[in-house]
Amino acid sequence: MPKFPALILFLLLLGFKGWSQTFTITGVVQDSASAESLPRASLQVEGTRYVTQANAYGQFSMRLPKGDYSLAISFVGYNTQTVSIHINSNRNIVLLLSPSVMKLDEVEVRAASVVSDLVPGRHKLSMEQILKQPAFAGEADVLKSLQFLPGVKSPSEATTNIAVRGGSYDQTLILLDGAPVYNSAHALGFFSTFNADAVKDVELYKGLMPVRYGNRLSSVVDIRMREGNVNKYQAKLGVGLIASRLTIEGPIQKGVSSFIVSGRYSYAGNVLNGLGKVAQAVGLYAANDFVGGNKVNFYDFNAKMNFKDKSGRNRLYVSGYSGHDKFNYYILQAATLMDWGNQTGSFQWNRFVNDRLSMVTSGTYSHYGYHYQVVNDSRRFDWNAGQHEVNLKTEFDYAVSPAYSINFGAHLMRNNNQPGRIEPLSETAVVKPYRLDTKRSVIQAVFIENLYNPTRFLKISAGFRQSFFALMGPVTAYEYLSTDRLVVSDSTVYGKLQFAKTYSALEPRVGLTLLLSEKSSFKASWNRTVQYTHLLTNSSVGLPTDIWVPSSNNTKPQNARQATLGFYQSTTNNRYSFTLEGYYKKMKNVIDFVDNADLFVNKNIETQILTGTGLAYGLESMIAKQAGRFKYQISYTWSKTSRKIAGINNDNPYPTRDDRRHALAITSLCTFPKKRTEFSANFVMNSGAPITMPTNTFYYQGALFYEYDGRNQYRLPIYHRLDISLIVHKKPKGSREGSWIFSIHNVYDRKNVFSAVSRTEDWANFQLYSVVGLAPFGIVPSITYNLAFK
Repeated sequence: MPKFPALILFLLLLGFKGWSQTFTITGVVQDSASAESLPRASLQVEGTRYVTQANAYGQFSMRLPKGDYSLAISFVGYNTQTVSIHINSNRNIVLLLSPSVMKLDEVEVRAASVVSDLVPGRHKLSMEQILKQPAFAGEADVLKSLQFLPGVKSPSEATTNIAVRGGSYDQTLILLDGAPVYNSAHALGFFSTFNADAVKDVELYKGLMPVRYGNRLSSVVDIRMREGNVNKYQAKLGVGLIASRLTIEGPIQKGVSSFIVSGRYSYAGNVLNGLGKVAQAVGLYAANDFVGGNKVNFYDFNAKMNFKDKSGRNRLYVSGYSGHDKFNYYILQAATLMDWGNQTGSFQWNRFVNDRLSMVTSGTYSHYGYHYQVVNDSRRFDWNAGQHEVNLKTEFDYAVSPAYSINFGAHLMRNNNQPGRIEPLSETAVVKPYRLDTKRSVIQAVFIENLYNPTRFLKISAGFRQSFFALMGPVTAYEYLSTDRLVVSDSTVYGKLQFAKTYSALEPRVGLTLLLSEKSSFKASWNRTVQYTHLLTNSSVGLPTDIWVPSSNNTKPQNARQATLGFYQSTTNNRYSFTLEGYYKKMKNVIDFVDNADLFVNKNIETQILTGTGLAYGLESMIAKQAGRFKYQISYTWSKTSRKIAGINNDNPYPTRDDRRHALAITSLCTFPKKRTEFSANFVMNSGAPITMPTNTFYYQGALFYEYDGRNQYRLPIYHRLDISLIVHKKPKGSREGSWIFSIHNVYDRKNVFSAVSRTEDWANFQLYSVVGLAPFGIVPSITYNLAFK
């Protein structure tokens, strides 16, 4: 007989009570206009302890005693709907929510309450919020919108990467329809890979991480693509200064199946070249050294289809994404050409097995490939690398009783990583062909999570994830001298399908929500997370030359333990909300690099890596007005992040690049329905990021060397900027609706420094040098026109 943890047995026994008097409600929550499902919608039986949440595809199952109830359904960006239901048998229902739009301003909009949400540290963003925020160069960005949330920081100016609660940006798992995206940046981070017209829902987990997610330390960003309107055909066109977009959607079989295709193409390089020539022609001093030939362009292509059977018990989803970049910007990388791209594919099968049990089975494929070419000197080589990953996952939701449900399943991942190879571009190139060995790894995991509401005022989530990692052959494992880690002392060759190194880990996770009233609550959580893959980078931007590698005999998996405690308050109808969360996180086996690390095509790259401990703690607060013509959100975070790694900074603790003690973010939106206009503004202010700078220089054997006192001991200036946007909606003409978006990024032209370099002032005296800050741009105005056919 299998042995279950005592907690699970206890909850099961409690859940058995009252089974004979209960019935099951199953169904799906959908958009009333398009019939698209609404993932993770909240459902609560008013005046009772019964609450549940739809899965990633809007499907839900509830157990309720016989009787009459009022069921409240809510989803961010939609009007909360309350329906009356009579329960005397098992039922399958479809629940429809209408989106909150400008013309419904007189209607009271109630967002999902953060008070009753079981998961501490979870944020849900609606696409309505994202599309109405001021955007860099007019392109609405999913990941940049997350940077306005407490505890979420941008490592540097303009990048889409996010650092969450002291974790580096590679410790955030980014999923698109369940498929991992390993580089989420276009144009070196100026834009993300996610076309907002193709995205339906965005969720961020930064506190209690559900057990269905794994292999990342700090957070999860779960992004779901739109499924397409199942009732009618629609199209949307957007034309901007740096990119244009086209989306087409509609039914394959009306009311049964639908599709959506969406594409975006950026011609930013052509715009830069044209503006530079104009600036030179009018004699602008800043453009006197302008050189043309910039190649900055990218594309995104998204597609998705969904099908359901007549019974409504089965639904299939098939989706795909492809994106690619070419980048050669003379200000940053004059002698190099970089190109990189992501491709993902997803297949999901949702099935109601019976009235209590639902299943989601998925398969995903992710590929990330990148090239780095040196084209303007004698080396003339192409460095390319990449990886592909296959995931298979099955999870079940079982409604045991009205107060108790279980989520459980299994996950299998296979990753093939090619860390790099060099090929000469011409016969005169001085480099020779070279290839690093491919790294192959497998991760298996099983998980179970129990959701229990013992009383109306108490909610408990308890579960664990058991994971197993294996580094597979063929591979050569190296061992190094303990006295000199640069010297190989031994090596072992492992054949195909042999285990070169294995690890396993138990990841328990528990959360508790205590409702003080219907409008206030305390939440607490504790979880352990493990990450088996590592990103090797000395940049905060997210360059395509960054290297992902699996754990090995020399590089152990990273792990973290995080405790969270928070207070949550909302007013009547959730018009205003206030949150205050504190967190404390300890990390082990976090990585950093030795001084002057050599990461470029190094077969013994583990010799450049050092491991140690990390510590992060902070206090996050947010106040928001969520309804009415004027909405706003103000978040403030105080935090501290440090690492302690033997061999770095004289073995003393040092701040990480993301250790910005103070972070303030304000977003606002004001609507004028009669004028058909909306005005929005964002303001951000962060403490300067720590950097490593030299304290002295010396000249030795014809070369210049810098001396450093320690790692990240200096800070850049305070970062702040103001962005504004004006959206003007044209009066609809038939089935056409148009809008103009006028936006200004960095209104007062603040030259925010994202990095700094040392420059020698006098080559006859190497003691004379200066530190120069690099600011990529100042004020950026833009204009975009959107046209929708409905």
